[in-house]
Amino acid sequence: MIDRLRVWLASPRDAAALVVFRVVFGLLVSLAVLTARDEIKFVVTSEADYEWARELCKERDLTSICTVLFSPAFTEVSYETLAGWLLRDRLNVRMQVQLHKIIWGEKRGV
Repeated sequence: MIDRLRVWLASPRDAAALVVFRVVFGLLVSLAVLTARDEIKFVVTSEADYEWARELCKERDLTSICTVLFSPAFTEVSYETLAGWLLRDRLNVRMQVQLHKIIWGEKRGV
């Protein structure tokens, strides 16, 4: 990830690349100041999302710094699928579900 950041910093090719650079740079700065009182939550929308979050947790040793939560995006990744990935990879993280969506579905205001 750092190598990609250096490439974007050296030559952002277009507006989208600049936006991605700013997001990644902001994320790296935020990760540098995490403490044990903090939590970081990854909302997983695909296996690629999961793999990216997993690698970031390992590269930055996030689970030794703060509580790490993984949550499946409602209707995009099943609870069973995410739980399987977490167990397979033996990640020391918490799995979080959106209980209000299980109970009431996609209703607003609940």
